Amino acid sequence: MEVDWPSWREFEPTGGQSPRFLHLMNTVADGESAASNTLMQALGVMSADEQARCAEDHLCTLFAQTLRMDAGKIDRQRSLAQMGIDSLMAAELQSGIGRVFGVRISTLELMRAQSLSNLVALLLEKTEITIGMTAGSASPPPDQTPASELLARLSTEEVDGLLQQLMNEKEPSHA
Repeated sequence: MEVDWPSWREFEPTGGQSPRFLHLMNTVADGESAASNTLMQALGVMSADEQARCAEDHLCTLFAQTLRMDAGKIDRQRSLAQMGIDSLMAAELQSGIGRVFGVRISTLELMRAQSLSNLVALLLEKTEITIGMTAGSASPPPDQTPASELLARLSTEEVDGLLQQLMNEKEPSHA
């Protein structure tokens, strides 16, 4: 009997963490991790258009597997609901996206996507792929550092000073 261990682990967390099956989970996880890393590294050195095309092709393949149809018949401009994706299929897609792209996506995010292109944009954003950066690079260019990281680097006094500046700018002048 053939068992899809990643899917089983996803939908049966208690059994998936059991010492009895741990050796199967570790073997599968290593293979999945390597495949996901390879894809992310490949995407990391592509142009934005190439990234979108490649990620969309991989996503289309996942959709085709879930819908049990040929990938060429997938209308990439239709929403998941229009394609006939239900909640069970969405769970299967979530598992596949996790394996292929190495990210978790909520059912709500998945079902809100208006097309494969919209979903690809969300996935690329979640994987934090930056053009010209390979997986494992130290950090994004300075101008692309998230604000939360910049704030975390500031001392309490520096944050207070910036807040005071903002408050002073917002106060109407009484002249």
